[in-house]
Amino acid sequence: MILSTKKLIHVLLLTFWAAWFLIVFSTNVADFLIYSGILPHNILYGSHNREFLLKVFSIYHTSTGLVNAIFLLGCIFEGMIAILFATAAYAFFKGHLSKWQWTQTAFLLSFFFLIAFILMDEILIAYQLEKGHLLLLILNIVSFIAILAIEFFQLETSKNESGFQSKAERKA
Repeated sequence: MILSTKKLIHVLLLTFWAAWFLIVFSTNVADFLIYSGILPHNILYGSHNREFLLKVFSIYHTSTGLVNAIFLLGCIFEGMIAILFATAAYAFFKGHLSKWQWTQTAFLLSFFFLIAFILMDEILIAYQLEKGHLLLLILNIVSFIAILAIEFFQLETSKNESGFQSKAERKA
């Protein structure tokens, strides 16, 4: 099966975000498993994000249990978002009618997730992290806009090929 350039760009962008969230999810889960004693402490795959969260939350004297719960909740969302992006990529690849629902849901959830991190950076006075989270949000938004723009261009092209006139052609 040969993919069109437009379809390939859709699938690659969605697959990139699925892979990125999957890597973040798996390194954070590994980090928690190391903390729990299930994995050895000398494993290199852990993210060390849990330990960092403990440090950042310490300004409010937050209990370890609450930090662990927040960390695990983040892991759950990372895993869900990875699955949503992978499902959206697969739906685009196969041409399923549900491709837009999966894509919009994946991006919407990832937008809210990254926005939550930016807000937490402010609340926890973790300004050194805010720039990275903001950049990720911008890249996420740009990816979504690119997918929408490519689809819009595809719709305009198909209308022209089927005899419909574009707005520019009607004005001329």
